[in-house]
Amino acid sequence: MALHLSRQHCFSLFLICALAGHLALYRLPGMPLGQPEWPLLLDLLVTFPVAYLLICRPGWRDWLKKSAALLMLGLAFGSLAIPDQAKELWHDLDRLRLLLPALAVVAEAGLVAWMVLGIRRMLRTDVNTDRVLARAIQRRFGLGTSSRLMEFEARVWFYGLIMRRAPVFEGEHFYTAKAGGNASNQLAWLFVIVFEIPLVHMLLHFVWSPSAAWVATGLTIWGLVYLLADYRATLVRPVSLEAGALHVRCGALSSDAVIPYADIVTAARVAHAQRRLPGKRYFRHLGDMNVEITLREGSALPTLLGGPKASTHAVLGVDDPDRFVNALRARLT
Repeated sequence: MALHLSRQHCFSLFLICALAGHLALYRLPGMPLGQPEWPLLLDLLVTFPVAYLLICRPGWRDWLKKSAALLMLGLAFGSLAIPDQAKELWHDLDRLRLLLPALAVVAEAGLVAWMVLGIRRMLRTDVNTDRVLARAIQRRFGLGTSSRLMEFEARVWFYGLIMRRAPVFEGEHFYTAKAGGNASNQLAWLFVIVFEIPLVHMLLHFVWSPSAAWVATGLTIWGLVYLLADYRATLVRPVSLEAGALHVRCGALSSDAVIPYADIVTAARVAHAQRRLPGKRYFRHLGDMNVEITLREGSALPTLLGGPKASTHAVLGVDDPDRFVNALRARLT
């Protein structure tokens, strides 16, 4: 049977083989020490970007973004692959890694400022927050993995820090906050992390170093924003029966799923949903899953990055499962 590889797969195979060759030169027993660093740096700056341009034929904006990402990953690869005693140029390049957290902070601050100044103006004409976020980001960044990641980040910061009133969605709504104490459990975890931050900071300050304590505290607070956004989104983002499809929302950290009614076979109330079965997509937080939706053969649901994944069932938890099942069955007929 013939094996057909896409352009992306061909480039990925080329990249893996090239990096494996460099790793063999630097790390295999019997190879002389002091292998030069410039061939790897030349590949990162010239060979890999040119190969990606010739093999995948991307747009210029996508090529620049992917080339920058390959350079960052390649610098990290070189730091691990090249032995410390053989590093000369890479000692200076390693210092650039300290700039990455600062660049990440600047990028997040820019995203928040853009949302506050731009998206809040757009919300005056369209109260559906998710639709406004998606349109604004797709207009600026296009369609693709990077835009989906930007949309994910924008949703986290909106629901975590910016949201002042509950957004408005279309259709008949069913919420998930009370299913098995979902929102209460999330709030409990938030309180635990808040009380734990000063204790861990003091412990790291005296046991390790003040710098390590501040880094750990900063990362914990950053992660706390994500959990806070997920909790607040759970309270206001419902599962909706819209005009032609079921729109499943699950907090802020999970991708939404829009399932046309034509792809749904049936829906049933379940007491204890079976977990970790192939083909089942679970929309679960810290509560109970009490509804199982059977999908038609060949159905696919999006993952976090937007790629479709073959699915046979969708399992979720709602506050009033009986009313939800009856309402969904009525839409199916």
